[in-house]
Amino acid sequence: MVYASLGKRVLGTLIDFLLIILISIPYIFLFGNAKPFAVTGLPAFIFFLLIFAYYFVLEATSGKTLGKMIVKIKVVNEKGQAITGGQSFIRTFFRIIDGAFIYLVGFLCVLLSKNKQRLGDMVAKTYVIQE
Repeated sequence: MVYASLGKRVLGTLIDFLLIILISIPYIFLFGNAKPFAVTGLPAFIFFLLIFAYYFVLEATSGKTLGKMIVKIKVVNEKGQAITGGQSFIRTFFRIIDGAFIYLVGFLCVLLSKNKQRLGDMVAKTYVIQE
């Protein structure tokens, strides 16, 4: 296995963020308050679930988000095979921690870990590799 470079991981993440932002704008205008650019209550919870589903479903079914597809990297298990739904759930759940401080936690984990893993990868026993 050739682990994905930090640069490819960052670029894939930025592409995913851009896609989420593009979807966020009309969602906020439809269900939120455009003046402070905020969504609260049930629409905020639904939006959180949609973002969670984006990562969870795509990685559970293909090992790749759209950002990963573009930069040609994917998530695999310890044997280099497709990850399980449980592993995808764990990776996605830990994005809350890895994403802290504009993904600084995840960035530092990938930068400093032997296998270029963020915290969610370590807990889920997954790896991001080059295709």
